[in-house]
Amino acid sequence: MTEFAPIEGKDKILFARLLSDAKTKKASKILYQVEHTINYSNTSEVKQTKDGNLQQSSGLETTIDLTAVLTNDDTNKMLRDAVKKGEVIELWEVNLKSIGEEGTAEALYMQAKLNEWADPATVGEYSEFSTTANVIGEPQSGEVTITKEDYEDIQYTFRDLNEHSPEA
Repeated sequence: MTEFAPIEGKDKILFARLLSDAKTKKASKILYQVEHTINYSNTSEVKQTKDGNLQQSSGLETTIDLTAVLTNDDTNKMLRDAVKKGEVIELWEVNLKSIGEEGTAEALYMQAKLNEWADPATVGEYSEFSTTANVIGEPQSGEVTITKEDYEDIQYTFRDLNEHSPEA
């Protein structure tokens, strides 16, 4: 019997990159993600006929709402600029609980345009930005490779007493 474990929101994280940088840059994790929501909508219109109702689908519409703590890193700057310039970004939602021994994880890949950006500054709180992306076409399921550096960026790994590095 297969056991089905619930998926926790903290185990699903987003990576992003400009589509125009796909040949030269690696995707980056969006720092300090608070939450994201992928919304699927497929409405249908009903046409009444003498033979009964006919339904026609409007097609799948997918949006992503994202909230994260505002930082001054390159990924945050890229996302904000993508809104201003109307650039297409790539997004990957990666399920960290699915990472296998071969270093791959289940992911959902999307190309999208960010259509808004808000970064309010509230007294006594971290500034959080929020944005909404309209996905172009249909999100695609697959697997991504999680490198050691990616994983260490997400969660530091165990180090031996004798290991040292200049960054430590």
